[in-house]
Amino acid sequence: MKGKKGIVIILMSVGMLAVLAVILLANTNASYFRVDVGQSYAELVKTTAISQNIVNYVEDSAELSVEESIIRLSANGGYTSSNPTGCQTANLASKKYVIWNSGDGCYPSESQIKRNFESVFLLTFERIADSFPTIEGTEYEQGTLTSHVFLDADVSFSGNQMTLVGAPTYFLNPSYIFDEETDELTIIEKPAPDFLLMQGENFEFPIYPFFSIARNTKFISEFSTISDWAKTLNVQSCFSNPTPCESPPNSSATFSIDNIELPTYGFIDVTTDSAVISFALS
Repeated sequence: MKGKKGIVIILMSVGMLAVLAVILLANTNASYFRVDVGQSYAELVKTTAISQNIVNYVEDSAELSVEESIIRLSANGGYTSSNPTGCQTANLASKKYVIWNSGDGCYPSESQIKRNFESVFLLTFERIADSFPTIEGTEYEQGTLTSHVFLDADVSFSGNQMTLVGAPTYFLNPSYIFDEETDELTIIEKPAPDFLLMQGENFEFPIYPFFSIARNTKFISEFSTISDWAKTLNVQSCFSNPTPCESPPNSSATFSIDNIELPTYGFIDVTTDSAVISFALS
């Protein structure tokens, strides 16, 4: 992964601690930050390191989720699962394939690929982010990170690029003013982002995990190319001749059948630069 920062931080000096604290405050727009006189240096170092690790881990989780989502989407023929509504499926050994020519709309369109990628990404990110280990002495146990801070994520596409952004969810934080003379109650709604609260014996500060990732959408153009190619195939010819049909441009296709004597389905795995796109044809 390019530019990966990792999740292990070694604090070498008081100067490094000060730099990390400044970076943390500048990036999170913390609404408050309290440190009482006499707070132990060791506890400050430990808590600051944990906080930065969480920020890095959330960003790394998003990076990993992009790659895994492309692989999963490709393995399912462009769908969020291997059993999409309205399309038939067939099994080859232990793997299930979506039959692209089994119904209207089963050849995945570019808009479907984008929507399905976003769905797979959000589920994958939550799973990976929740693998953050238990932080001893706190309520943050492994498998609970995204339940302690709610994150909103958005995937947008522009040309051959996509941008993935995630940040804490905004909640309404109302304040109440009661006028005793008029008996009127005024409610002032102040949106405020969710956060994780890091606490020591004599200090506390909120942390706002976030990520922002830019990627090319080559995998989407690969899907479009392969979908168009699959529509032109003479299915019977591809799987009955000793020499299968030619692979699509810039890819390598493997053709398989479920029954050599009387083939019912043809299974195709196309290796591209991004992943292996799998589907079947009847």
